Amino acid sequence: MYNIWIILYTLVTQGLEIVIFFKVDGIGLTFERIFKAFLFKILLAFVFVMISYIVGNTYLSYFMEPLYGIGLSFLLLRGFPKKLLVFYGLFPMILVNLFYRGVSYFVLPFLGQGQVHADYSFTWLCIIIFNFFISLAFLKWLNYDFTSLRREILDKDFQKSLTKINWIMGAYYLVMETLSFFEYEQSIQSKTVRHLILVFYLLFFMGIIKKLDTYLKDKLHERLNQEQALRYRDMERYSRHIEELYKEVRSFRHDYTNLLTSLRLGIEEEDMEQIKEVYDSVLKDSSQKLQDNKYDLGRLVNIRDRALKSLLAGKFLKARERDIVFNVEVPEEIQVESMSLLDFLTIVSILCDNAIEASAEASQPRVSIAFIKNGAQETFIVENSIKEEGIDVSEIFSFGVSSKGEDRGVGLYTVMKIVESYPNASLNTTCQDQVFRQVLAVHLLSSSD
Repeated sequence: MYNIWIILYTLVTQGLEIVIFFKVDGIGLTFERIFKAFLFKILLAFVFVMISYIVGNTYLSYFMEPLYGIGLSFLLLRGFPKKLLVFYGLFPMILVNLFYRGVSYFVLPFLGQGQVHADYSFTWLCIIIFNFFISLAFLKWLNYDFTSLRREILDKDFQKSLTKINWIMGAYYLVMETLSFFEYEQSIQSKTVRHLILVFYLLFFMGIIKKLDTYLKDKLHERLNQEQALRYRDMERYSRHIEELYKEVRSFRHDYTNLLTSLRLGIEEEDMEQIKEVYDSVLKDSSQKLQDNKYDLGRLVNIRDRALKSLLAGKFLKARERDIVFNVEVPEEIQVESMSLLDFLTIVSILCDNAIEASAEASQPRVSIAFIKNGAQETFIVENSIKEEGIDVSEIFSFGVSSKGEDRGVGLYTVMKIVESYPNASLNTTCQDQVFRQVLAVHLLSSSD
């Protein structure tokens, strides 16, 4: 019966720890991920038991939790920058540790209860469960999206700050667990010092959250201002281009009126020389003129979102300025409904910029985009010519991977992280015969999803 209690106790405590970790780091709870988390904890515990047996003391076992968090972060969130993975590994573990120590150091003595240790008792299990709900309540009160950091391109100053934060969180575990080891294993009292350190780190912890929140709000505000300025500029260019096309069509209509009059007179007088002259001088090449892809811009009228319309108009004109053939296909009226408009604009902007840049180096520069709605699915397609025969698409979405030099390789990484945040979205990338193609498909979520 006691063995069953230990197993149940371990499953509950470890399960709650995993739930907090997944909650903070924004990882979806699936059976596979939970199984991996439990299996990793078992393997790590086995390793620490073996090390403790070999070295003859349990000092290193005091650091199993932070190492477990970091390892789990690298296991489940691989692909992100290492600094961010370390942060995601330490942050939830310290959150739980701070609340546990706060309850143990201050709440229990106030209630007349001495400090309770991990002795598989029912009392200690209740403390763990209570600590779990306090942590969840804190996260709900905080209402902070920790996954937002994944979607941002962190500037160098913030990366330095993140490195300092990681070192300070690591120092917390090093100092607190070392002092705990001395007290529980060596009988060297350190309670007062640990209490002071806990208070300091609680304040520091709140400061970290405030700093992250301020940074992300500033980044969002800055990005919105930039996007608004770009959309306004692109909409002006779009309007001017449409006006030019209108003037051209009006002039074309006027000329054709005169030509039709000439043709009518030639037909009435059965003057084949006059008819032939009109055809050879004007009508013969008119179809080619009308097929110029600059008229494709008019197809953007089917896009109801003004921000998206101005964005695509800006990319269209940017491509034409670089002598790149830019084809647009929007066969019917459509509006973005499947994801946040800001996220969709970010994806479209990056994909189009990459397509224009890559196509500019090709022997026949060409970019084609299509925005299609088919039932409950919205599909955005970007296709461009490239100078290479083919590209290995297996690594292009990794952070920092680019053939364009330093400080590059974050665009497609950002795209993939946005797509991954939408369970109803997928991005299919292919490259064949000097054509690079990306298809973003997003299924509309019903009210029951």
